[in-house]
Amino acid sequence: MYGKSGEKDNEVIDAHLAKLRKGAVVVNLGCGPNHQPLENFARAVGKCQFKSTLIFADLSTHQIQNNIWIPGPAKTKVVTLNAATATTILGEGRVDLIVALGLFGDLDSTTTDEGTGKRAWPAVLRECLRLLKPLGELIVSNSCDRQPFEDFTAIAKEAGFTIAHHHISEAIWGREKPGDQRYLIVCLKHSN
Repeated sequence: MYGKSGEKDNEVIDAHLAKLRKGAVVVNLGCGPNHQPLENFARAVGKCQFKSTLIFADLSTHQIQNNIWIPGPAKTKVVTLNAATATTILGEGRVDLIVALGLFGDLDSTTTDEGTGKRAWPAVLRECLRLLKPLGELIVSNSCDRQPFEDFTAIAKEAGFTIAHHHISEAIWGREKPGDQRYLIVCLKHSN
């Protein structure tokens, strides 16, 4: 497991990691402090494209700041940042793939001036769009209850993304109640 996810999520994430090219930049946005899922993700990125850069990014990174991510990609960084202003640190148009597992359901009230929860989604989605290279992808997974699928996809489309894939599956990690369902969406940034 790579973080809060549904039972079908890892196979989709793995397929997108397998498409990475040499020198790719992958950002795990809102990575959280849970070492084992991050270690698993670093291992998967390194296996698929060793000559890539993986960035673990979150508002709070002190618990993972000095970890060694081996085996993993050639470069792994831990960066403290706000998801709504990530380009101020990571730059614009430099990322091939963003993975956000649970991020949009856990946005802090300090993330945006618009507030927390659903009100913050547009600002963070626009920032993800700015981070990505043309044809870059954003993979989002969250609880169907906390982040309603229809609401999120509508806002992602308004931000400028195309929904390239989606599915719903039983939660295997990040479950909030018995029978919790999670969805995974792959959002594509168009070429200019």
